[in-house]
Order: sequence, then structure tokens, then C-alpha cells
Amino acid sequence: MQTKLLLDPNDLSREALELCDDPHTGDLFRSAKWLTEVAVAGLQPGDRLRILLCQDDAALPATVALLPAVYSRLYGSHPGARVLHFLQREEQPYAPIGHDFDLAEVAQGLVRKLGETPKAFDVVRVSPFNAGQRFTEVLIPALRRCGYWVQLYYQTRSHYAAVAGQNFAQYLAQRPRALRELLDLNTRLLMQGGRGAFHFPCTPELLDDAWDTICMVLDRAPVEDAPDSLTYLHALMMVAAQAGALRVGIFSLDGEPVAIQLWVINGRVARCLRIWGAQGQRTFPIDDVLTQMVALCLIDGDKVEELEFGDVSEEFAQDWAPQARERLALAAFNRRTALGVKGALRHITLPWLTRLPRRLWSHLLGKRLPGRP
Repeated sequence: MQTKLLLDPNDLSREALELCDDPHTGDLFRSAKWLTEVAVAGLQPGDRLRILLCQDDAALPATVALLPAVYSRLYGSHPGARVLHFLQREEQPYAPIGHDFDLAEVAQGLVRKLGETPKAFDVVRVSPFNAGQRFTEVLIPALRRCGYWVQLYYQTRSHYAAVAGQNFAQYLAQRPRALRELLDLNTRLLMQGGRGAFHFPCTPELLDDAWDTICMVLDRAPVEDAPDSLTYLHALMMVAAQAGALRVGIFSLDGEPVAIQLWVINGRVARCLRIWGAQGQRTFPIDDVLTQMVALCLIDGDKVEELEFGDVSEEFAQDWAPQARERLALAAFNRRTALGVKGALRHITLPWLTRLPRRLWSHLLGKRLPGRP
């Protein structure tokens, strides 16, 4: 398998772009629109989008897989290092784009390309991915054989609720009693009393009409709740709306928009990408009331099989999404470069030495205590 590194995503051939829009998967986060518009809009200043093309070995090679990555020298955790980050945004597990390819061959092709320019990158990262994911299982030993020290670490926990075969009433009945009573009381107070209003703009036209309202809530939201640029958010929501996958719930209190939830339907899974709330609106449990209304639309309207809330607080997760998947990440440090060695010392060797006394002490205690396995 041949592997090429594209420095400009605009150089992607029509064949490669068609590979993104695979009707077998219908994955919005790996579509050509996402790759050419949203991924670029979401880059930080100084970062560059890079794409590895894996092609078969035929006389006229055809592209069988794409591996998008971000190149940067501005990672705070790797000062000054040349980092190639195979990154999937929005907490989606990273995997090559394409179908009918051998993951082991793609991983070998990636590592072979790294080996052709052994000092081009100091750090190679992949994130996030699920434990036991096949691509990383074959990539990790290949990276080690190529001369990289590999570190695996926990990144986040993605909470979800399986709702296949259920209607909303059945899903709600499984929620904690205290939450159900809270929702019953406050939904009646807000909706029947006329103080609350729910808006669900999901088409490109309705999104354009609601954009000023969305920006109003973002302006009044806590800074930590709205870290993205408006350019990225608009591109993300418009691409999803054009694909028929956007679901936005807006809740207004006394005529003022106070909370928004941004969801995307991908396959049969509804993914919550953002929850925004204006500061100072804590008289009512607005987030829970809005979650109830959006979930009703997703389960009974769209017939989704899973609600994925992503990385949310444990209290919120216990109420709405009791199941969880752990997302992992890896960082591979190039032993052929000074900054690669420095990164390995900082992120692998130093933590190991810090834990060493405790491990030795535990080992000694284990030896001294009779009958301990």
C-alpha cells in the first residue's frame, strides 16, 4: 500500500471526496463537507490540516482510505514540538475514512510514511478512541517498531443511554423518581403558565433565522461553556442542517432565550455536542426541562437508538445517561529527535519515576504479609 501526505486539503481528488461520502455508513463526521469546511473552520491559529492518502498498489492506484490530521507546533503540552495529531473532533472515535480496506495495512502504510522522513515529527498523537479499537491495536506496535515511545492515557468518559425499541414515555419512566417529579412540576409551571417556550430550528433556513438568538445565549453563557469560535459553530451547524442531521433545542423564559442544546443525528445515534445556558437563570431546572423536550423529539420523532450526551457532569449523567464509554488517547514520541526524547522524558519517564516508590512499597508489603497472593 502506498501512502501520500497532502499539505492542502483542496488537492483532494473527486475520488477521494467520494470515499468520504460512503452511503454504507452515512457518517456526518467523516463526510467530505465536514472534512473540507468544518475541520478547517475548527483549526486553531497556526495549525494546518494534513491528510494521508492510502492507495492500493495497482498500476493506476486508487485511494482506499484517508487519515485526516492536524499539524501544529503550538501544543502547550509539547512546547515547540512538531506534532502530527490524528484528531477526530466532537469526541467521536478516530478511524480512517473509507471502506473495504485492511486496517493493519493502513496502519503499516501510515508508519511507513513516518519512516520515510524519520525526523519530520517529534510527536504523533491519535485521539480519541475506544478501548480495544482495532485501528489503534494494530497502530501501536507498528509505531513502536518505527522507533516511537508510545503512551496511552485516559481522555474522557462519554455518557449515553440506549433507547432502541423504546418510546419517550418508557425512557422517562426509567429515570430517577426525583427527576420525574421535578420535570412534572416545572414543565406545568413553565409551559402551561405561559412563561416557557420551546423552539426546534433544524433546517438551514430556520437555523439562519435563529442564529441571532443562538448568539445571544452564547454571549451570556459562562466563558467555559462557549469556547468555540462562532465561525466553527456556524459551519458545524450548517453542515449538519444541510445533511438533515441537525437538531437544535432552544428554550425561552419570559420571552428571553436562556438555554440551547445542539444535537446531531449520525446513523441511528443522536449526539449532544453542546449544552449552553445563560448565566443567572437558575430559578427553574431549565437544562432538565429542555433535555426532556429534545429527547422526546429524538426518540419519538427521529426513532434514534441511542442518546449520546458526551462528557457531562456525573449528576446529569446519572439522571439522563447512566451508561458510559471511556475514550482513550495515545501520544507517540520520536526517539530520533531531541524534542521527541524530551517529550518522552516528561510524559512517560517522569510519571513512571514518580510512581516508582509507591510501587516498590506495595511490592515490599506484599512480600511481607503472609498469605497474601
